Amino acid sequence: MPLKRPPQKTGVLATWTYVALTGAVAAQETESTPPARALVLSPIEVTAQHRNEDAHDVPISMVVIDGAEVEDKGLEDLSDALNGVPNVLLRSDTGMLGFSTITIRGVGNQGGGMAGGDQAIGMYLDDVYVGAQAGMNPPLYDMERIEVLRGPQGTLYGRNTMGGAINLLTASPTPETALSGEASYGSFEAYSLSGMANGLIARGEDTTLSARLSAQQAGRGPTVDNSVDDDLGDYESTSVRAQTRLTSSILDAVLRADYTEQDGTVFAYSDFATAPNRHAAIDEPFSYDTQNFGVSLNGKASLGDLTLHSISAWRGTHVLYEGGDWNAITSLRQGSEWTQRQFSQEFRLASPDDTRLRWTTGLFFLHNHEVERNYYGHRAGTAALWGVYANGEKEESRSHTTTNSQAVFADGTYGVTRWFDVTVGGRLTHDVKDTHYTHFSQIGMAPAQTLDDTIEGFDFSPKFTLTLKATDDVHFYGSVSRGYKSGGFNRQFAPTTKLDFDPEHTWTYEVGTKSRFLEDRVQVNAAFFFTDWYDQQVTTWKGTYNDISNVPHSQSYGTELDVAARVTRALTLGGSFAWNEATFLDFPNPTATVASGNGFRQPNAPRFTYSLNAEYVSPVRELLPVDSGLDVMARADYSHRSTYYYDATNQLKEPGYGLLNLRAGLLGDGWQVEGFVKNVTDEGYRVQAIQYFGRDLAIAGDPRTFGLRLKLEL
Repeated sequence: MPLKRPPQKTGVLATWTYVALTGAVAAQETESTPPARALVLSPIEVTAQHRNEDAHDVPISMVVIDGAEVEDKGLEDLSDALNGVPNVLLRSDTGMLGFSTITIRGVGNQGGGMAGGDQAIGMYLDDVYVGAQAGMNPPLYDMERIEVLRGPQGTLYGRNTMGGAINLLTASPTPETALSGEASYGSFEAYSLSGMANGLIARGEDTTLSARLSAQQAGRGPTVDNSVDDDLGDYESTSVRAQTRLTSSILDAVLRADYTEQDGTVFAYSDFATAPNRHAAIDEPFSYDTQNFGVSLNGKASLGDLTLHSISAWRGTHVLYEGGDWNAITSLRQGSEWTQRQFSQEFRLASPDDTRLRWTTGLFFLHNHEVERNYYGHRAGTAALWGVYANGEKEESRSHTTTNSQAVFADGTYGVTRWFDVTVGGRLTHDVKDTHYTHFSQIGMAPAQTLDDTIEGFDFSPKFTLTLKATDDVHFYGSVSRGYKSGGFNRQFAPTTKLDFDPEHTWTYEVGTKSRFLEDRVQVNAAFFFTDWYDQQVTTWKGTYNDISNVPHSQSYGTELDVAARVTRALTLGGSFAWNEATFLDFPNPTATVASGNGFRQPNAPRFTYSLNAEYVSPVRELLPVDSGLDVMARADYSHRSTYYYDATNQLKEPGYGLLNLRAGLLGDGWQVEGFVKNVTDEGYRVQAIQYFGRDLAIAGDPRTFGLRLKLEL
């Protein structure tokens, strides 16, 4: 694929007023331009409802970022990609493979790390459910697209999609021969090298066998000054992905294998108040080493008019991090190790896409096993500092947890008329979780005990949607859906013999519109939602441990607006705006000294988020009297979040901040070179924060960085 191309449709949109945009576009209609195709926003095909559809026709509030946009924006990981998506926030402890939490519309997990519960946002890699919290911020390379679905997706996606789902779809093998390579270098010795090879292996009368291999090596030096020991914030990351694809008139099957490893000292907590200055005083920096890997077989077979889809997958994760106590005094060593393995199998049977009744039904099974170890240990000098503990004394928790989940689901859309559709769906889930927990105590931070616990339950999650197509270009929809997240166990320093906490669920009511104007040159998407939240699983710091318990009632409501416009064949504008009121309604005794948390804001839920973006791509000859055959490209992306809190008790407050990124370069036939600046204004901000033994700690966001990027394609 040649690198020279017209600017692509943006995946995030903005608060530019509709009148201003349409006026600007209309003013350009009289220009002498190439064929009209260059003046439209290209449609994007998605599989959000497990069938191929134009995103405009899907009655879900969603944002789609295609592979070209991932490259054009220089998105390195999922955290980068979600920065410009309204009402979405990703927090990560360490970096790409660190323990991450994603919040959509204020619904998400309340704490990072190995807390003992599942995610409230479903993550899917090439249709495979990713159950590991350490796998939710993967590197982005050789991507086809990213689909961000807001609101409960339980009918088609299942358990733990209470707040939404994120589909990461990598580029699949094709019969065409293609080679590409990319290199970048920038501030803090940051570098990235990646490559891709794709082509035909064998061809039969009715079959083709293709393969694709892609890999990336990336790293960075320290970004946080440490006055006591080595500086912090460096990492190295290696990732490889191999795929083979067999296609025929009745079969399309893809065998995939992937492996990603990252290590470094990105787990760089310092005092909360001064963290944005990117300075620390830590006696022993935390080191970490993480691996994510998996194998899957994804096949579709035609059975007459029906399609049978099978997804078999095995995935694993290993995380180890160890270090001091984020202090200048050598007194304490702590660490965690977490190993996770999962097997999942899904079968779907689907009707043809062109019938009046379109339906999908299926079965799902998941087996997940986790082994976790957490410890604190005192070292030389401890007795003088603490006064009561001997050197070498420690606390340690160990647990083995197994989850088995089965589900049956069905979803159908009936076209009552050409302009009116009714969708009804439901999913019945059965979960069983077992844990074996042991705590060894020499300090008394938690009771020494060995416990076994089991939780089991059923859930039925329905969804109802009405879609009205006022015209081919203007659609309205309304939906009611239930979200469900399974219960879990407190398996770190449990304070009592009761380990388990209950499931949580939501009811979400949503109305929205998806509209195109001026012959597909302007797109406006909007949604309003209201979520009732029951038995919310909330993490709070209890002095020496994190505790997960259920809060009776919470709610979240707000709006989302997305706008994009192809102003000229060279200029595309876009942006987004979101408002979210996410609060606790019934939150008794959030801390030992606070009797009620009613009215507290939900963690990780800014009241306002917005983004603006502009992309300009034009032949050089239109700017200069030089017929070079080259295109010039310039792009600006700005995202802003208002004030939000990191914790449920609203003690760790992040002031609002905005990030501006700029890129510019030249595009030739099969090559591209560009310069970039990220965080242009060198904004100081935090990306994670915790409470820790009377101290408030935080991890700083990346400073201003700049560099060069080169890409070649054959």
